[in-house]
Amino acid sequence: MGEVPKALVVLKPNAAATEAELIEFCRAHLSHYKCPRSFEFVASLPKTALEKFSRKTFARNIGRAGIRFARILPREARR
Repeated sequence: MGEVPKALVVLKPNAAATEAELIEFCRAHLSHYKCPRSFEFVASLPKTALEKFSRKTFARNIGRAGIRFARILPREARR
């Protein structure tokens, strides 16, 4: 059994992107096993009072306490 990556996407105001465009971008910039298999467009991500991403709130909202998070950067940004 393996994990299947899924991406939650928050678009900037007046920005547009399709799932197909995001898949194409990820395939061009990430290793095949890091490419999300699906994308979910959301209005915002839960944040703490310091404006940081709230992993606990996020995990509680989706109902999985054992969720793992990874920050995946494109190959160019890793240098």
